[in-house]
Amino acid sequence: MRLPAAGAITLVALLVLGLATACGSRSTNADPKQMVLQLQDLPIGFHARSGSGYTPSLAVPNESVVNAAQYKAWGYVTGYAANFSKNSSVAVGTGLITSTAIVYRTSAGPEKSLASTVRVCSRPPLHELSLGTRIGDEAHLCVITVKRGGMNVHTYAVMWRRGRIAASIAVSGSAGTPKQAVALAELQDNRIK
Repeated sequence: MRLPAAGAITLVALLVLGLATACGSRSTNADPKQMVLQLQDLPIGFHARSGSGYTPSLAVPNESVVNAAQYKAWGYVTGYAANFSKNSSVAVGTGLITSTAIVYRTSAGPEKSLASTVRVCSRPPLHELSLGTRIGDEAHLCVITVKRGGMNVHTYAVMWRRGRIAASIAVSGSAGTPKQAVALAELQDNRIK
């Protein structure tokens, strides 16, 4: 599968949203907004972008790797996505960060969601890297590099599950690193514990 640069970045974003399942809160009324990164967690210069907010159970994009019926079958309760940017272009440094958390009724939901996402991560032009640490009950690091405006733009996505929660972090830009994505995922996972 060969995707244009914008399409490839969109695919990673959809993977991240698809993975934001159940990240581990024991509460039945877990608020995913409290489980995602907050502006104060990020390096100086980032700001909140439009598009952050709760994700209704059936508001899954048609292009997503997971459809609404699957979410429902997996026991989707609620989710939240927080989007941050440093500037208007992902071509300069780390420009975009997305943090997601999705709550399911049971831990089976995040298991199935993560398994579905990891299968897509193994399809070129995406590939999986070694995480180098343990996050949650199970975690994976996926990367894609595309040319955009004559520059390589890298997107590193850490996707994991903890209990009834699935979570993800995606870092995009010309200078982002897997270590940066993993560090942010560890920070977010501490919010979920």
